[in-house]
Amino acid sequence: MNNFQTLPTLLFKHAQERPNDIALRWKRYGKWKVITWGEYANNAKQVALGLERLGIKKGDIVAFLCRNRPEWIYLELGAMIMGVLPFGIFSEIEDREMIYHYLDISDSKVVLAEDQEQADKVLDLRKRLPKIQHILVPEFKEVAHYHDPIFMSFDELLELGKEELKKNPGRPDEAVKKLDSHGPCLLSTTSGTTGLPKMAVLSSQNFISMAQGMNEIDPVRSDQNYVSSLTTAWTGERMMSIAWAIVSGFIVNFPESNNTIMRDLREIAPVVLFQPPRMWEGIQASIQIGINDTSPLKRIAYRWLLNYAVKTEEKRLKKQPVPWKDKLFKNLAEVVVLRKVRDYFGLSNVLYVYTGGAALGPDVVLFFRGLGINIKQIFGQSESSGIAFVHRNDDIKLESVGKPLKGIEVDITDIGEIRMRGISVFLGYYNNPEATAKTLRDGWLHTGDYGFIDEDKHLVVIDRLTEMMKTEGGTSFSPQYLETKFKFSPYIREAVAFGHQKPYIVMLFQIDMQVVGNWAERRNIPYTTFTDLASKPEVYKLIEGEFNRINELIPKQMRPKRFGLLKKQLDPELGEITYTAKIRRDIIMKRHEELFKSLY
Repeated sequence: MNNFQTLPTLLFKHAQERPNDIALRWKRYGKWKVITWGEYANNAKQVALGLERLGIKKGDIVAFLCRNRPEWIYLELGAMIMGVLPFGIFSEIEDREMIYHYLDISDSKVVLAEDQEQADKVLDLRKRLPKIQHILVPEFKEVAHYHDPIFMSFDELLELGKEELKKNPGRPDEAVKKLDSHGPCLLSTTSGTTGLPKMAVLSSQNFISMAQGMNEIDPVRSDQNYVSSLTTAWTGERMMSIAWAIVSGFIVNFPESNNTIMRDLREIAPVVLFQPPRMWEGIQASIQIGINDTSPLKRIAYRWLLNYAVKTEEKRLKKQPVPWKDKLFKNLAEVVVLRKVRDYFGLSNVLYVYTGGAALGPDVVLFFRGLGINIKQIFGQSESSGIAFVHRNDDIKLESVGKPLKGIEVDITDIGEIRMRGISVFLGYYNNPEATAKTLRDGWLHTGDYGFIDEDKHLVVIDRLTEMMKTEGGTSFSPQYLETKFKFSPYIREAVAFGHQKPYIVMLFQIDMQVVGNWAERRNIPYTTFTDLASKPEVYKLIEGEFNRINELIPKQMRPKRFGLLKKQLDPELGEITYTAKIRRDIIMKRHEELFKSLY
């Protein structure tokens, strides 16, 4: 064993030192339910002993298909206490074969399924997965009519653990003392942009070192709030709601549902927030829609003041002098526009905002920083415990993802691949020695991303190494760079670039239904469905204007020549994008083959 702490050790420490302080909040039926550190630790202990009562032993694996709610956290920590490995399956997945893949390779005996929808996914696979003994359901009333002994309510599991805890109150502490902080602690699914997703094995040391590094750069107090709304199976949410929250001791808040997140954000007014690019692009579009819907005079004033705010922030980031006139109008913008916008979106108290999982255009980052929101792009992978690179508050570069956390070393190979090594790098892939050997070589984690380190020692990520392309004429280009540029348009929700070994580069665009729909309504253009709207000649003309405008901002040799509009939205269920919003180019090309061919 060693002296490095584990996540359960830190949880027990909070419970001992401040048992009555708030650890979690959960909005339920319109009211916020408060859970203290003492209650948090006690529930985790009950889950731990409940699992043991069910025959789950150290080294076994438990799975969950669950949205953001306390039971998910209790299962994760309860499993860790006993040396059991928790892992998550994206609850949005409908593909039964993908779920089967996860449960089969993990040999999970117990699965936490939030409600009837999630339970049915596992039940459909029951005959093919005979090792599954129990399906735990927090919303048990939804499956009670099944009268199937495989189902157990989460409360029943807690009750089993409570009985065991009364018999042997020191059992969880004894188990935690035997844990190895360097050994396996949890499994994290990779995004799977190519092939079947793998499961990264992470230790307590991996996660804690990452969280400690983040807290040194952006310290969060124990009385400050975070909103848990990312998918729970993703490393990004687990590193925030579990690792960083336990290291720092801040309060984790669970919104009532996905549909109430924006409203709940306004009630919580968090200090720290982590959201994917898709959300920030959506908020930017909402702001632009709001401005367009005001009177002509207000529209001119808002755009003028916002423009000043953004330009002033750009000069500040570049460490250029800011004239008194710019400062004056920035202060005016703060009073008239910026403060109101931040309040409306629940961002009035936010100190640190992170985005990752996919690229967010520098122009979008600058827009939000102009609004007074300290948004920073991070870079990392499941294999690096989520975050490995982040900007420091006084050292922001829009084109980069910042510098490495403490304990992380970065290097660029001869072919331009980013590789790293350090305390937060994973142990390997579960039951996949070939993939482990390919990714962990010579003591380095080979990320598979193409990039470089600039003159200020910032990391600049260009694209996935396998995604870099060349036209027939030999022109190299990054499809991600082009996609990010075009997604700055409020009318374009998704952009997909093609052109490898082709005579020229082309783009496929998915319109933003809400923004383009509002645009059409203001012009009395009738439509019914997404397909109908995307087929309108007026909409094509609109996107054509955006295509031509943005193309002027792209180097001539990399400019796409033609574009097409997708007649349906990209769907993770069809494999077109991952559940962390990364596009899967090959699948998109196959599913929209006729449109793709027409562009050539």
